[in-house]
Amino acid sequence: MMNFRPVTQWDSVSAWDDDPVVASWNGLPVLEQNVTADVCVVGLGGSGLAAIGALVERGLQVVGVDAGRVAAGAAGRNGGFLLGGPATFLHSSLTTWGTSSVDLYRATLLELDRLAELLGPEVIARTGSIRLAGLPGEPVDDAEAADRVAELADCAALETVLRDNDIAVEEYDGELACFCPTTRQ
Repeated sequence: MMNFRPVTQWDSVSAWDDDPVVASWNGLPVLEQNVTADVCVVGLGGSGLAAIGALVERGLQVVGVDAGRVAAGAAGRNGGFLLGGPATFLHSSLTTWGTSSVDLYRATLLELDRLAELLGPEVIARTGSIRLAGLPGEPVDDAEAADRVAELADCAALETVLRDNDIAVEEYDGELACFCPTTRQ
Protein backbone atom coordinates (compact mmCIF):
# COMPACT_ATOMS: atom_id res chain seq x y z
CA MET A 1 0.00 0.00 0.00
CA MET A 2 1.44 3.37 -1.03
CA ASN A 3 0.71 6.46 1.01
CA PHE A 4 0.73 9.38 -1.44
CA ARG A 5 -0.89 12.77 -1.13
CA PRO A 6 -3.58 13.23 -3.80
CA VAL A 7 -2.53 15.28 -6.83
CA THR A 8 -4.39 18.57 -7.15
CA GLN A 9 -4.86 20.79 -10.18
CA TRP A 10 -2.18 23.12 -8.76
CA ASP A 11 0.58 20.51 -8.50
CA SER A 12 3.34 20.83 -11.07
CA VAL A 13 4.56 17.70 -12.80
CA SER A 14 8.00 17.30 -14.31
CA ALA A 15 8.43 16.17 -17.90
CA TRP A 16 10.16 12.97 -16.83
CA ASP A 17 7.09 11.88 -14.85
CA ASP A 18 5.66 10.87 -18.24
CA ASP A 19 8.54 8.43 -18.80
CA PRO A 20 7.10 4.89 -18.60
CA VAL A 21 9.81 3.69 -16.20
CA VAL A 22 9.22 6.60 -13.84
CA ALA A 23 5.44 6.46 -14.16
CA SER A 24 5.35 2.73 -13.40
CA TRP A 25 7.51 2.96 -10.25
CA ASN A 26 5.39 2.48 -7.15
CA GLY A 27 7.79 4.30 -4.88
CA LEU A 28 9.25 3.12 -1.63
CA PRO A 29 7.20 0.97 0.75
CA VAL A 30 5.52 2.52 3.76
CA LEU A 31 7.30 1.81 7.06
CA GLU A 32 5.02 -0.60 8.88
CA GLN A 33 7.22 -1.33 11.88
CA ASN A 34 9.85 0.34 14.01
CA VAL A 35 13.23 0.80 12.33
CA THR A 36 16.52 1.43 14.12
CA ALA A 37 19.26 3.51 12.50
CA ASP A 38 22.05 5.88 13.44
CA VAL A 39 20.37 8.69 11.52
CA CYS A 40 16.92 9.37 10.10
CA VAL A 41 16.74 11.74 7.13
CA VAL A 42 13.33 13.34 6.66
CA GLY A 43 12.70 14.49 3.11
CA LEU A 44 14.11 12.67 0.11
CA GLY A 45 14.66 15.52 -2.29
CA GLY A 46 18.09 16.47 -3.55
CA SER A 47 19.40 17.59 -0.16
CA GLY A 48 18.02 14.59 1.70
CA LEU A 49 19.43 12.14 -0.83
CA ALA A 50 22.82 13.89 -0.72
CA ALA A 51 22.76 13.69 3.08
CA ILE A 52 22.00 9.97 2.94
CA GLY A 53 24.88 9.41 0.52
CA ALA A 54 27.33 11.30 2.74
CA LEU A 55 26.17 9.49 5.88
CA VAL A 56 26.37 6.04 4.27
CA GLU A 57 29.90 6.88 3.02
CA ARG A 58 30.80 7.45 6.69
CA GLY A 59 29.56 3.98 7.58
CA LEU A 60 26.36 5.03 9.34
CA GLN A 61 23.07 3.13 9.23
CA VAL A 62 20.54 5.50 7.65
CA VAL A 63 16.80 5.42 7.10
CA GLY A 64 15.15 7.99 4.84
CA VAL A 65 11.48 8.90 4.91
CA ASP A 66 9.34 11.16 2.77
CA ALA A 67 5.66 12.05 2.66
CA GLY A 68 5.53 11.12 -1.03
CA ARG A 69 7.75 9.85 -3.80
CA VAL A 70 11.52 10.24 -3.82
CA ALA A 71 12.58 13.55 -5.40
CA ALA A 72 8.99 14.32 -6.36
CA GLY A 73 8.78 17.65 -4.55
CA ALA A 74 10.15 20.99 -5.73
CA ALA A 75 13.70 19.69 -6.20
CA GLY A 76 12.51 16.81 -8.33
CA ARG A 77 10.09 18.88 -10.39
CA ASN A 78 12.64 21.50 -11.36
CA GLY A 79 15.63 19.17 -11.58
CA GLY A 80 17.26 20.51 -8.45
CA PHE A 81 19.13 23.72 -7.84
CA LEU A 82 22.64 23.60 -6.47
CA LEU A 83 24.31 26.76 -5.18
CA GLY A 84 27.55 27.45 -3.38
CA GLY A 85 27.47 28.49 0.25
CA PRO A 86 24.67 28.65 2.79
CA ALA A 87 21.11 29.77 2.03
CA THR A 88 22.01 33.31 3.07
CA PHE A 89 24.29 35.28 0.78
CA LEU A 90 27.97 35.23 1.70
CA HIS A 91 28.19 38.85 2.82
CA SER A 92 25.26 38.31 5.20
CA SER A 93 26.61 35.03 6.57
CA LEU A 94 29.97 36.70 7.26
CA THR A 95 28.17 39.07 9.62
CA THR A 96 26.54 36.17 11.46
CA TRP A 97 29.19 33.42 11.36
CA GLY A 98 32.43 35.24 10.63
CA THR A 99 35.15 34.00 8.32
CA SER A 100 34.09 30.37 8.68
CA SER A 101 31.33 31.17 6.19
CA VAL A 102 33.98 31.71 3.49
CA ASP A 103 35.35 28.24 4.28
CA LEU A 104 31.81 26.82 4.07
CA TYR A 105 31.26 28.56 0.75
CA ARG A 106 34.49 27.12 -0.68
CA ALA A 107 33.62 23.65 0.67
CA THR A 108 30.25 23.73 -1.09
CA LEU A 109 31.96 24.71 -4.35
CA LEU A 110 34.29 21.71 -3.95
CA GLU A 111 31.25 19.50 -3.33
CA LEU A 112 29.64 20.81 -6.52
CA ASP A 113 32.86 19.88 -8.35
CA ARG A 114 32.78 16.40 -6.78
CA LEU A 115 29.14 15.85 -7.73
CA ALA A 116 29.76 17.05 -11.28
CA GLU A 117 32.64 14.61 -11.64
CA LEU A 118 30.68 11.75 -10.07
CA LEU A 119 27.39 12.27 -11.90
CA GLY A 120 28.57 13.81 -15.17
CA PRO A 121 27.31 16.71 -17.26
CA GLU A 122 24.01 15.00 -18.02
CA VAL A 123 23.03 15.40 -14.36
CA ILE A 124 25.01 18.43 -13.18
CA ALA A 125 24.90 21.31 -15.66
CA ARG A 126 27.30 23.99 -14.39
CA THR A 127 25.59 27.13 -15.68
CA GLY A 128 26.23 29.69 -12.94
CA SER A 129 23.66 31.72 -11.07
CA ILE A 130 22.28 35.21 -11.46
CA ARG A 131 21.17 37.27 -8.51
CA LEU A 132 18.52 39.70 -9.68
CA ALA A 133 17.67 42.92 -7.88
CA GLY A 134 14.04 43.77 -8.47
CA LEU A 135 11.78 43.57 -11.47
CA PRO A 136 12.68 44.88 -14.95
CA GLY A 137 11.26 48.23 -16.00
CA GLU A 138 10.58 51.28 -13.94
CA PRO A 139 9.38 50.92 -10.33
CA VAL A 140 5.63 51.38 -10.00
CA ASP A 141 5.78 53.31 -6.73
CA ASP A 142 8.14 54.78 -4.13
CA ALA A 143 8.19 51.60 -2.05
CA GLU A 144 9.28 49.51 -5.05
CA ALA A 145 11.90 52.12 -5.94
CA ALA A 146 13.29 52.02 -2.39
CA ASP A 147 13.31 48.20 -2.45
CA ARG A 148 15.24 48.26 -5.72
CA VAL A 149 17.83 50.70 -4.37
CA ALA A 150 18.31 48.53 -1.27
CA GLU A 151 18.54 45.32 -3.32
CA LEU A 152 21.05 46.85 -5.75
CA ALA A 153 23.18 47.96 -2.79
CA ASP A 154 22.96 44.44 -1.35
CA CYS A 155 24.01 42.94 -4.72
CA ALA A 156 26.98 45.32 -4.77
CA ALA A 157 27.92 44.30 -1.20
CA LEU A 158 27.79 40.62 -2.19
CA GLU A 159 29.92 41.28 -5.27
CA THR A 160 32.52 43.11 -3.14
CA VAL A 161 32.75 40.28 -0.59
CA LEU A 162 33.08 37.65 -3.33
CA ARG A 163 35.88 39.63 -5.01
CA ASP A 164 37.62 40.31 -1.67
CA ASN A 165 37.70 36.55 -1.03
CA ASP A 166 38.89 35.63 -4.54
CA ILE A 167 35.60 33.97 -5.45
CA ALA A 168 34.61 34.50 -9.07
CA VAL A 169 31.85 36.98 -9.76
CA GLU A 170 31.00 38.97 -12.86
CA GLU A 171 28.76 41.89 -13.58
CA TYR A 172 25.66 40.62 -15.30
CA ASP A 173 25.21 41.92 -18.83
CA GLY A 174 21.68 43.05 -18.18
CA GLU A 175 19.67 45.04 -15.71
CA LEU A 176 19.74 44.78 -11.95
CA ALA A 177 21.95 41.78 -11.26
CA CYS A 178 25.33 40.10 -10.79
CA PHE A 179 26.47 36.74 -12.19
CA CYS A 180 28.29 34.16 -10.01
CA PRO A 181 30.06 31.70 -12.35
CA THR A 182 31.51 29.58 -9.53
CA THR A 183 28.09 28.48 -8.32
CA ARG A 184 27.47 26.83 -11.64
CA GLN A 185 24.85 24.17 -11.14
